[in-house]
Amino acid sequence: KQFLIDNYFYDISDGDIFLINQFESHYLTQIDQQKHERIILSIDPEYLKQISTEKTDLNHCFQFRGTDMPHQLHLSAEEQTRFIYFIHKLRSNSGFGEDVLDRATFLELMVFLNNAFDKRCRSSAEEEPKTPGYHAQVDEILSYINTHISENLTLEELSAHFFLSSSYLCRIFKATTGTTINKYITAKRITISK
Repeated sequence: KQFLIDNYFYDISDGDIFLINQFESHYLTQIDQQKHERIILSIDPEYLKQISTEKTDLNHCFQFRGTDMPHQLHLSAEEQTRFIYFIHKLRSNSGFGEDVLDRATFLELMVFLNNAFDKRCRSSAEEEPKTPGYHAQVDEILSYINTHISENLTLEELSAHFFLSSSYLCRIFKATTGTTINKYITAKRITISK
């Protein structure tokens, strides 16, 4: 139902793509009992650099982050069909030239994603910036944690810094993110160490 990426919360709906680089921690929260289909592509950024050109940076959609350019990209019905086409095409290539066809399909997919991302960036620049939905106090807490992640963070220190009781702090953090402060800190440190 919700995706936490660094300190942004996103409600998930059909056709959403989340573009996350290797340095951004992410966590699914408020998971319901419905069955959901999701497709995960894990792409080596070094490979993207190798197949990019001077004019076309295929890593752009994973690396560019502005305040109004968050991680979520919603695809139209037509774009969803095209995305699924590329996924199925990657899985169906076999026989002679399989590696060449896979590479060509992957290149098409990455150009498609970067074009969709670029289109959204241009339309967002024309609109009033939208902020992803999140709890203001928890956003401040997440920003503080992310800034001081290499330090020894304790619940008591966070409580004192934000002038909140530790029980209230834990309650609003868990209600907003779906995870505990300690689990978030641990996951963030693991992501950084990777």
